[in-house]
Amino acid sequence: MRTHPLRLALALLVPGLLLRPALAGELEIGGHVETNHYVGLVYGDLFDYGNTNVFGLKLQAQVNPDVVAVGNLELRHRGFTSATTSALLGDRDSVEPLGLRMQEAYVDLYALGTEYLDLRVGKQVITWGTADGMNPTSYLAPLDLENPLDFSTRLGVPALLATFYFPADLTVSAAVVPVFTPSLLPVDLFAAEMDVPFELPDYVELGSQRDRLEFPATQVRSTQVALRLAANVFDVDLSLSYFYGYQTLPQLAGIDVYDLDLSQSPWLAHVEASLAYPKTQAIGFDAATSLFGVGLWVEGAVFLPEELIAEVTLMGDPNDPLTGEPLPAIPVISGDPYLKLVAGLDYTLPGGLYLNLQYLHGFFHELTAENIQNYALMALRYSVLDDSLTFELRLGGELHEGESLGGLAGMEIGWQPSDAVKLTLGGLAARGDAGTTFDGFSSLDQIYLRARADF
Repeated sequence: MRTHPLRLALALLVPGLLLRPALAGELEIGGHVETNHYVGLVYGDLFDYGNTNVFGLKLQAQVNPDVVAVGNLELRHRGFTSATTSALLGDRDSVEPLGLRMQEAYVDLYALGTEYLDLRVGKQVITWGTADGMNPTSYLAPLDLENPLDFSTRLGVPALLATFYFPADLTVSAAVVPVFTPSLLPVDLFAAEMDVPFELPDYVELGSQRDRLEFPATQVRSTQVALRLAANVFDVDLSLSYFYGYQTLPQLAGIDVYDLDLSQSPWLAHVEASLAYPKTQAIGFDAATSLFGVGLWVEGAVFLPEELIAEVTLMGDPNDPLTGEPLPAIPVISGDPYLKLVAGLDYTLPGGLYLNLQYLHGFFHELTAENIQNYALMALRYSVLDDSLTFELRLGGELHEGESLGGLAGMEIGWQPSDAVKLTLGGLAARGDAGTTFDGFSSLDQIYLRARADF
């Protein structure tokens, strides 16, 4: 019987780690086990079920006083079989599919040539910004939206990150990302946005649709770079940043009617959409402090996108076959600068009630000056029994184009029987006027149960 390479690798790796001599400071092993269950809802009716099980392992090796190597792996099991035929029922990898993910793998080099320079090389999660989970200046870390309601989780990217330390608490970070990594998206949630964004003539009906991605070329000219200056001035954490690279969400770059069936009335048009990752520059800032026990933060970035216009072709021809005139192109990104901004506060009220408020000007998927909308998010959390039992209420509101409204509401109950173990039971629902972001989230109504143990 054949052995899957993933199972073989684990069989060799884990015993080697456990039997390795435990020299002081040489190797640290940590990790977690997590299971997630959710039931999807449609206006209160149960309609879907999901399950994921994760074994995470983090290794940190102190090679010498100035060199540390870090690896962060996740073995993931989705609780559903991928077998599609009876023959595959004899294949364990189809019956219980496993996936191995390398979250991070990097080397830290401290005091490289001088005590004022550190260098991190390898796959790493580079998160910048001070806002709570919604960070417009986190340019370099693509979104991990496998859970489409968690906007704070990011993917690692292959990068070189140099950090320079100067007097007066001034820190300069310079990052180079030679290989582009897109965001991980919940495709079903964004499927509606991939519809053909123009009106077809009355005598033409839309047939099948497909799309293809155009990634930035794997060449030196596609390298992304970023620079960040950070300091603490009068107990205020401040930073300025600059970014030159690509958005990690795909945008429409072209439409091709690849087949036009004239044998019926109306005509049937089969369409392929080209999706690309637009280039942009950004100048960012953030500040965070505490005043009279109230935590305060503001973070924003002015984006300077390149113009993107999607050409329309008919079986490769950019001209109308009836008139000979060029088919009208579709403006996607105007090239006008736009601002994304997050401002917020948190405070623990008398009696132990924790309050977190944030205002957002621009959600993660809004990438043009014309599409920026306004949002408000609030979280209230109350803990009892020495913080082992927690109740949390989350609310969100959206003002779309100054008139349409959307809302989001969720509640969680968390229990920590020990410091390293947590159980969470929660639910979430979203509603909104047509065209709002929260209207798109209405398909994600759910209740969920999560358990996690860290070691």
